[in-house]
Amino acid sequence: MYELPRDPDLARGVAAEVSDLLARLEPSRVVLAWSGGADSSVLLHLLRRLQTPRAPALLAVHVHHGLHDDADAWERHCREQARGIGVEMTAVKVRARAAPGDSPEAAARRARYDALRRFASAGTLLLTAHHRDDQAETVLLQLMRGAGAAGLSAMPRCAAFGDGWLARPMLAFSRAAIRDYALRHELRWVEDSGNDDLRHDRNYLRHRVAPLLRARWPQWETAAARAARHQGEALELLDAEAGRCLARCMTPDGRALLAKACAALPAARQKAVLRRWLKTRGLRTPGERQLEYLRAALIASRPRSGSVIAWPDSEIGFYRDRLYARVRPPQPPPAERAWPHGADLELPELKQTLRWRELLRQAPALAAAARLHVGFRRGGEQCARRAAAGCFHQDLKKIFQTRGVPPWERDRVPLIHADGRLRLVWGVTTCE
Repeated sequence: MYELPRDPDLARGVAAEVSDLLARLEPSRVVLAWSGGADSSVLLHLLRRLQTPRAPALLAVHVHHGLHDDADAWERHCREQARGIGVEMTAVKVRARAAPGDSPEAAARRARYDALRRFASAGTLLLTAHHRDDQAETVLLQLMRGAGAAGLSAMPRCAAFGDGWLARPMLAFSRAAIRDYALRHELRWVEDSGNDDLRHDRNYLRHRVAPLLRARWPQWETAAARAARHQGEALELLDAEAGRCLARCMTPDGRALLAKACAALPAARQKAVLRRWLKTRGLRTPGERQLEYLRAALIASRPRSGSVIAWPDSEIGFYRDRLYARVRPPQPPPAERAWPHGADLELPELKQTLRWRELLRQAPALAAAARLHVGFRRGGEQCARRAAAGCFHQDLKKIFQTRGVPPWERDRVPLIHADGRLRLVWGVTTCE
């Protein structure tokens, strides 16, 4: 009878990795991304066995993509397993829509991480079950896409995520070792038949390319993972230099780039600054060809003031020799809504949250208002101002021009009304 190979390093290694993360980061909560598959089920089993003093609460999160016929069954499996082992579990349903030029896999991945980001509050450590084979496949995929250091560094072992952290404690271990552990401990998991679909690039690499590489270079996954670490180290140096250049090119408030300062840099550093800046703004970085187009159009050629260049989900505008970046706004503009006293207000259309504390910092007098609501510019609004000769009214358009608010942002600036009167232009000025 065949005896499964034992790999005692898996349990010890993951325990050591997680213990180090807990000691170093001191999270108040641990969240596991749990698909119900073998890898995440093994990680859940290892976390349950971990003996750590004052271990934080554990929450397993299952993301239901709705893309597979068995998606409902997978969620039921996770719920049953969670009840059986006494783990708190929640499921989140997402709609993974592919943007133009995107693959369904990329859309599903983005939707999954957007869902997980909801749980990444301050003090939260999110764990995923990625392993060494995943890392090696990612390196190959990025290589085929002509990626630079950022892409070839693949997945970091630990990085900031939302307001917390994301870590991959099984990244040093193989898929075979993880599957052996699952069989040895008689774990139950679900199998995604989509993982055998060779139309998907990752599956083609896994089933067709990887066996050929392994036949010639048995340790190719280890070598690829090591190359990713080297690229990650190089990326740290590049990011540090890009950060220094960005600091010289950014406006004091951090909202915009100075086109003239960027134009003084070599072309390669201009692109590095654009990448770093877009990342700090929480925007998707465009591909190499799009990035070169942006660099040439916005920095080298100095377009007409008010010009906007857009790509999926994001856009950059040029105004008064400055570059502004943001998520592409919704159409039509967001609707007006009441602002409950003392609460933060979500503006999902703008992917923005108005904080009550920030409201009181900008306009302390609004704490006494009986009724607050948030609106947006429609044209003709005026702001009451106080001067030595008394009060006067100033057109909102004139205020925006004076404060240098780009034209494309003006219809998306929240206008705070108190008891029916405009009292605050968010982030710009107060009104009497």
